[in-house]
Amino acid sequence: MIQGIWSVWRRLERLACVALCIRQKIHEETIRKMKDDTLICNWHQMKIDMSWCTKYSVEELKFFMDIPTEIRLDTLTRAMIQLSPTDMELSFMLGQLCFHYVGKRFQGEILQVSDRFQQILADDLHDYYVNQMKQPYYIKRLQSMMNINNLIQKDIYKNREKTDLAILFDVFSLEFSHPDMFMDL
Repeated sequence: MIQGIWSVWRRLERLACVALCIRQKIHEETIRKMKDDTLICNWHQMKIDMSWCTKYSVEELKFFMDIPTEIRLDTLTRAMIQLSPTDMELSFMLGQLCFHYVGKRFQGEILQVSDRFQQILADDLHDYYVNQMKQPYYIKRLQSMMNINNLIQKDIYKNREKTDLAILFDVFSLEFSHPDMFMDL
């Protein structure tokens, strides 16, 4: 299960960190006025040496895989900034996203185990809202969390086709002992 969720985990963690950083550094009113796709940070001047694992440049590799050299205020980042999840909500999102992904991908016994874990997470989240936050009506926040997770899942499946092409054309000149740890296969 860990091998299957590693890359999914990384996506949500990166998104949460970016949203938190933007929220801390940019005033809320300014964020609201910004247009979608506004460039927030650019690392294009940064050099990445990938010659050890491929004959392609970083720009060429960007077609096949997600190599972030900039941060933009896209739909997903804006949704995460607006939600501003608590640690408990972020833990729920992370668990739900990973267990749903691994269950759907591997089926069988893994699906049954991941479904049980998701039920435990849902029960814990309900308890958190009702007993700790004294907020029994949390459907809007849950809807926002699930919307973010669904957008991440769509992005994963969209990028899977590119990963398949990278494998087909032998883009990387190395072998992975556990490809699931690094690529969404």
